[in-house]
Amino acid sequence: KNLTVHAMKLFFIALKLNFESGGGSAWELDAKIRSLIKQGHSAIVITLFSGQNRLQSGLPYKVVEEQIASLSLWNIQHGVLRMLKKYQAEADLFQVEGQFAYGSGLYRLLGGRKPVIVHFNRELSSFPESTRKNSNKFGSLKKLFRFWLERSVGFPLINRNDLLTFTSPILLDLYASFGVNKIKSSVIPDFFDSNEFRNPARLSESTAGKNGGDEFSVFCTGRMVWEKGFDVLLKAVDILVKRGERYRLLLSGDGPEKQALQNLSAQLGISEHVAFLGWLEKPALIKEMAKADVIVIQRWRPEVTSMIALEALALGVPAIVPVNSALSWQMQNSALTFEDENFHELADQIKKMRDNPALQTDLKVAGQIRLGELDLPVSLSKLMTAIAQVTK
Repeated sequence: KNLTVHAMKLFFIALKLNFESGGGSAWELDAKIRSLIKQGHSAIVITLFSGQNRLQSGLPYKVVEEQIASLSLWNIQHGVLRMLKKYQAEADLFQVEGQFAYGSGLYRLLGGRKPVIVHFNRELSSFPESTRKNSNKFGSLKKLFRFWLERSVGFPLINRNDLLTFTSPILLDLYASFGVNKIKSSVIPDFFDSNEFRNPARLSESTAGKNGGDEFSVFCTGRMVWEKGFDVLLKAVDILVKRGERYRLLLSGDGPEKQALQNLSAQLGISEHVAFLGWLEKPALIKEMAKADVIVIQRWRPEVTSMIALEALALGVPAIVPVNSALSWQMQNSALTFEDENFHELADQIKKMRDNPALQTDLKVAGQIRLGELDLPVSLSKLMTAIAQVTK
């Protein structure tokens, strides 16, 4: 049950605000702020690497573009400390991104007057790798030392903040295993307004032209880096194509691995079945997602959720995600799952989806139920309760 929260001036400190190519984080923050404004609060976003901003026109909140000189750990955390001190007279409450938690914790330790919520939507850069099978390691002595330093010095600072929010219980458990105070922690799902996402003006064109016939379309989007596992999906489609069935793989996005993925597609002999769409603006991306027969989110870190998963639910497009991950928690029984890295199992699940129209329908129904459990009113209720607790 929500506690009463009076109208407040909320300051959000972010790395950047990029609505063009910055992934889902900008859209998630925007949905959060808009929902808080509708509750009677005012909001200001302070970006610290503002040269990377790509803003929309007509935002209902002010964006203050600050600049930190370098990406070094100390410069970033010291810069956050300076910003909190600079704006504390104007703010009632701060929210900072997880990578700023040391600076905000130091702010509170040194007597900073305003409460701080730290929002974590992914791992810290010093965490051991877990994106490849049997590679749960640090990769270098330098990274191992940094992790030791952050865990021994930084994590006590993290616990100085007033509230720590996480996008999934899997992510919370990861941080708790390294020493985060669970008593100060709360799981608040990504902010996603399905009603706004599915408004007729946005989807009227997107839902037209659904793929049909005997060619089954598989869609995937994201920054093309090796951690995303696009190669796993290409190998799965290779297996399917060699079985003699018609598949069309649509890959949206760009990045340093794009050429290597195109080369792999050619080496496998499936180039005619694969379309590299490049980076798509949001309306075009939604159109391609809505036309797909299945959306695959084949990998990120296992603790990290995805706005694409929520958009798939809203569009009613079935999905396949890695098992035992934040994505499988996010989707629950509304998606098929496969073991990460296992492209043979991924191929089987894609075929299973193709061969079972009734399964597709069941997943869509389950998806609408799950979406209701993750929709914006639920996240807003949890956040308002948390804010009331730290400002009472």
